[in-house]
Amino acid sequence: MNTTNQAPGSPSGSPRSVWITFTLFFITVLALAVVIYLIVQPSEQQREVILNLVESAPDEVPEVNVGSIIDLSEQPDAAVVLGGRYRVQIRENSRDGSSGMVRIGGMITFVDGAAAGDDAVIEITRVRATTAQAVALSVESRDTLSAPAPRPAPVSAPRSPSFSSGGMVGGVLTGVVSYIGSRGDGAVKINGKPVYVKGASVVNQQVVFRVSREEDAYAVGDLVTVLSADAAPEASPPVIATTDEPASAMGEDGRPVKAPHIQVGMTYETEVTGVDRFNEANGMTRIDDLVVIIPDTKVGDRVKIEITERKNRYAVSRVIESLDSTPAE
Repeated sequence: MNTTNQAPGSPSGSPRSVWITFTLFFITVLALAVVIYLIVQPSEQQREVILNLVESAPDEVPEVNVGSIIDLSEQPDAAVVLGGRYRVQIRENSRDGSSGMVRIGGMITFVDGAAAGDDAVIEITRVRATTAQAVALSVESRDTLSAPAPRPAPVSAPRSPSFSSGGMVGGVLTGVVSYIGSRGDGAVKINGKPVYVKGASVVNQQVVFRVSREEDAYAVGDLVTVLSADAAPEASPPVIATTDEPASAMGEDGRPVKAPHIQVGMTYETEVTGVDRFNEANGMTRIDDLVVIIPDTKVGDRVKIEITERKNRYAVSRVIESLDSTPAE
């Protein structure tokens, strides 16, 4: 029988070699774990320690010498300082007029106890972002000429009589007789409305009268006194002694009425001076610049007519009787 002999010290099958291999493997794994731990685990940061707190130096606050007064006329660029005193001239008042206003260093400063035109010594009591408040310590001079005068209260002007409300009745008026009415009374026009004055019978006579009755188109008055027989200046309107709103004679359509004193029922003696352009069979004439249509007449006829219809710009009449073609002297 053949037997194979192994040399002593051979690693094959030796328990010692197994332990050596296991130990080397364990060391390798442990080393690898330590490396991985060192890589993954962050290093501990050192805490910051405040050794000394450095504070910024505070802004320098200007010292205020309350005994000194800054004259803005000499130092116009002086800045506003709380507690500072200034010699100023107040230029204007605040909107409500309760205090004066002045600019110091470009800042609007309201001064209590001073008004526009005052030369005053003031002390700043409050400073805001855009404005300042001050009080007047003393008013050295007051310029009353430069200070704005208070606005006078509005005074309503006196108004003339109202023709629509009967405001003329009882009023004492002054005027000039412009023509004589059909009943022999002088007519004085007040704001375009005729007032027939009993006792006034001379054209251009200046009279004082009292209104006794008023209608829509005319009024009636009583003579008080005659001021002058001469015509009053054209630029001098009649003097009205009452106070109401003036009104002009207006028709129902809102248009002005021409010669409103000429009304239906009034009679006139006149001469036909033209032909009706809408009907050549009718004549026409003018009474106080009002066109009056006279049916069935021709130019040159002298007739007595009665107003039968009244419009804003003209009137229509009827012939009462024909008169001589030549008027009696």
